[in-house]
Amino acid sequence: MFAQLKTMLRKGDTVTVNIAVENETELRVTVFPKVFTLDGERGEDRQALNTPLSIVATAEELDGPTFIDTLTKFTASATELRNTLATVEAEHKRAADFAKAKLKTPGTPAKAK
Repeated sequence: MFAQLKTMLRKGDTVTVNIAVENETELRVTVFPKVFTLDGERGEDRQALNTPLSIVATAEELDGPTFIDTLTKFTASATELRNTLATVEAEHKRAADFAKAKLKTPGTPAKAK
């Protein structure tokens, strides 16, 4: 379980695991990630990265491979989303920097409004 969680965490990120009795035979395990953005800020604006995973199962099922498989898929998905956001942010920054540089270049014709 911890190896799977480690794959989605970076320095400063946290994860809370909450275990509760759901009924006479089942437990509810909820994994709450709290990740930072790439620039070190809290990711409140990145709710998808902080979406919890909640599983209801028997203790025996949670001890089995299905829980670890589900956790592996969850962490892989969160990591992929984080990497995609980083790529998009980098592309947007490059485009904005290019546009700013173009505006500062002498002799650049102004656009008609």
